[in-house]
Amino acid sequence: MCMREIPAFDTGEFIASKRAHPFDPFAHDYGKYRRKYVEDIRHYAQNTAIFEPHAIFEKLTALELGHIVWADLPPNFEERFDIPRRHDHGVDSVDLGFTQTAQAKFYQSTGSRINYTDMCTFSTYSTILLGITDMVLATTHTAKLSAMAGTVCRNASIDVRRYDYDTLLRTYGGGDALPNQTPGPPIVSLLPDRRDYQSDACRVIRE
Repeated sequence: MCMREIPAFDTGEFIASKRAHPFDPFAHDYGKYRRKYVEDIRHYAQNTAIFEPHAIFEKLTALELGHIVWADLPPNFEERFDIPRRHDHGVDSVDLGFTQTAQAKFYQSTGSRINYTDMCTFSTYSTILLGITDMVLATTHTAKLSAMAGTVCRNASIDVRRYDYDTLLRTYGGGDALPNQTPGPPIVSLLPDRRDYQSDACRVIRE
């Protein structure tokens, strides 16, 4: 019985094919993402908008790394990487050149622990589906890694970077984050004044 030889998986060739057509103009317009994230962080810091702390931490670490968050992926992302959907599988941010991924884990409790499944999911999605081997785990100083998670980080060369949340918030939520710009006013939804004919129409409907 003749067995068909299966060619070896060439990681380098795979990565090269994925980067053959860069995302333009996205690769040249990181400034708009930076402005958006800084404005969101400022509103959060000034209590003029509501965000989950973990979502703010993702944007803070994205700014530190020069990344965009997962929700801001270019529209042709699935087509380029041949992925059926863009559901978040552990990758929280990526650079516009698609050379580095990051997972942000905002854990403040001393009892919190980053587990094996978290790291396996992140590293598999990054390397196998995106062809990216430069990976960062962005977390807090208090977060702990399980023994197995730590082994995955070492064996997969995941760079563990620890940040102080309050320091990042002061850095990007203060007045120096965007030079020559001032924080925007609170976002308030106001209904326009009705004209006479509109008021008459509403009265007729109610009657």
